[in-house]
Amino acid sequence: MHEDRDQDRAGPHQLGVSALLFGIAGIALVLAPRATSSVVGSTVAGDATLLARALGAALLGMGVAAGAARRASRDGRRAVHQGLAAFSLVASILLLMALLAAAVSLWGWVLLAVLIPLFAVHAGSGLGSPPRPRG
Repeated sequence: MHEDRDQDRAGPHQLGVSALLFGIAGIALVLAPRATSSVVGSTVAGDATLLARALGAALLGMGVAAGAARRASRDGRRAVHQGLAAFSLVASILLLMALLAAAVSLWGWVLLAVLIPLFAVHAGSGLGSPPRPRG
């Protein structure tokens, strides 16, 4: 029971941090996809610019959802944590593959160092104890 209370208090804070990170990344990709992607050594041109902006819009949406979920019920926060954990895991795997293929710069390791803890935080909060039955 005490563990549940600690998890309930930690969840909104974690979501607030994620809202900020995803929001900043999303806005950067929407407004300046070439400059943002060049930070990790990737080049974006042509149709890839539209895809980078679409990714930015998705990240911005995830940031908004995380921010709104801070005030949601425990089950609502848990669902958002699970979604953010899934994104962080898949993005980490894709980035690691790109790093191993030398397709991105060393800044990719910095990004990976952000994504892996995000996965751990959200997986831990999203996979906590199951919802209590009502009644």
